[in-house]
Amino acid sequence: MSVQLYAKTTSLTPTEPSKLTYHGYFNDPAEEILLEHDMDCIKAFEKSILEEGIKYCVVIDKEGKILDGNCRYHVAIKNNIQYVPVIILYFVGEGYKIPKVKVKN
Repeated sequence: MSVQLYAKTTSLTPTEPSKLTYHGYFNDPAEEILLEHDMDCIKAFEKSILEEGIKYCVVIDKEGKILDGNCRYHVAIKNNIQYVPVIILYFVGEGYKIPKVKVKN
């Protein structure tokens, strides 16, 4: 079981740029939206996040490096969103695989 917390965006470290490189595959089929927007995180997800909020938690390791959710991070930073939902299991170093966990409101 994982616990959702909120982390200050300025305390997190992105591991990918806001404009990504396509390597011929995605781990998550929902990320294919990036192809339609030139692999640009801001173009692909900004409207959705601003209208509906962040739908999935950002996964971080115990040093605050982003394992999954770099696009959400970049949109948050651009729009001065101070806190993003994160999964605590990975923050304390106990996670072994990266889940897609919906944000609890």
